[in-house]
Amino acid sequence: MPEPKPKPNPCPWSCLVLPLFVGCSSSTGGGATGTDGSDATASYSVASSDAVETGALDTSSATAESGPATSVAGDDSSTNATSPDDGGSTDYDENLAKILASTFRNTLEDDSPHRYTPSAGLYDQPDLYDPYEIYMGGYEGEYGGESLYEPTYFPGNGAGTVRTSCEVSHFAYDDPVVLPGQPEASHLQMFIGNTHTNAFSTYETLSEEGGGTCNGHELNRTAYWMPAMFDGNGNVVVPSLVKFYYKTEMPVGIGKVAVYPENLQLVADRENNVDGNLDLATYRCNNIWNGAKHTPSNTIPTCSSPNGDGPGVLEVLIYFDHCWNGNESTTGDWSANLVDFVAPQGYWHSSVCPDTHPILLPALAFHVFFDIAEGEDTSAWFLSSDVDPSTRLVQGIPGETQHAGWFGGWNPDINAEFNEKCNNTPAECGSGLLADPANEPNPRALARRTDWVSGVHRIPVAEIYAQLCTASSERPFDPANGGAAAAWCRPPS
Repeated sequence: MPEPKPKPNPCPWSCLVLPLFVGCSSSTGGGATGTDGSDATASYSVASSDAVETGALDTSSATAESGPATSVAGDDSSTNATSPDDGGSTDYDENLAKILASTFRNTLEDDSPHRYTPSAGLYDQPDLYDPYEIYMGGYEGEYGGESLYEPTYFPGNGAGTVRTSCEVSHFAYDDPVVLPGQPEASHLQMFIGNTHTNAFSTYETLSEEGGGTCNGHELNRTAYWMPAMFDGNGNVVVPSLVKFYYKTEMPVGIGKVAVYPENLQLVADRENNVDGNLDLATYRCNNIWNGAKHTPSNTIPTCSSPNGDGPGVLEVLIYFDHCWNGNESTTGDWSANLVDFVAPQGYWHSSVCPDTHPILLPALAFHVFFDIAEGEDTSAWFLSSDVDPSTRLVQGIPGETQHAGWFGGWNPDINAEFNEKCNNTPAECGSGLLADPANEPNPRALARRTDWVSGVHRIPVAEIYAQLCTASSERPFDPANGGAAAAWCRPPS
């Protein structure tokens, strides 16, 4: 019988509107972050549009996987999350099984031999790395050797930067940080990274199990998530590419960047994304492949396709505060820690922190690229978080509720390695190099992720709602209003 996993303390509904969270244990270890230049920041994101092919994703192996159960040592505030029928399963296992049984998730990591290998045993696994020659031969451009942005977007002081490119993993009505232990209580989230992330995830579960949909696979079991994007035509939009940036300002940040503490949890909210402030979360109509640039917006702009001589792309950029006061917490109440992180002084990836928050962590940013079908535009797109859970209607301006979550799950040795060689040193480490080739000839690279989607992909929201919301029979799906009824599983309690 598997040992039951601990159930985190619940977080009240009001947590959803609070801005920034961090909770961490007393031990350290963890990953570094840095971001490429561009002027966008954290916030809720929404988009809309009509039309697009559905059912284009590979679902051939989308069955509930079974694997060894893990046990997690809880703290004094945790309670065992055993299901009512007992039988040896836990709330964690049951909720995860539901997610893994969905027919529209990314199943490409299901056969990984490392899915249940604890993080401590992964650093020396050769298949999780690519030689420098393979990196340079096939993926140099995508790995980020050349910036996609205008030079004027960058302050002229250099940087230490590493990125990781990722594929979407799955969708769920869960938020392991804001609503821990409360499955189906959140608006629909899009999860990237750890394939087992769910409402009951803890640092221990993220470290011990799950495939990885980012470069490096299980070396990066971090959970990344943001609200699902609806196209206004009854579908969720799946991005063609997701990049996460970990960046440091040079020379100010040389040698000063701390590794992420264990159990670090972050939420970038849109509360400060008002009055024209573009330092939290933004959108652009970009064709990233031919260098087209457009003015950033705090809400979803109307983007069309084609754009120039290529397909249209809606780009979403979200930035996190990264100056820390050093406070650590194991209470599970993220709202109590909102004051522990603040923005740096100046631009988004500045390494100048105020005296009240002197500990510098890498500047973390989400860059998410949604392809637009030919002849389509984004005028009807919206975020799941834009929808009122009681009325099931979009409220406000689509995209203004953009936000994102991050729950650290980097292999500690990899975290320390790229923190030292890519963030505490003037370096350009692309999208997975573990050192700058100018500083260290022939550096290793994190093994390239497995491609899941390319171009335009959509998933019918009615299918998501039916498979992921156990309350769907009590609250039937209404296809009106662009499928907004699927944005939430349950009304607020």
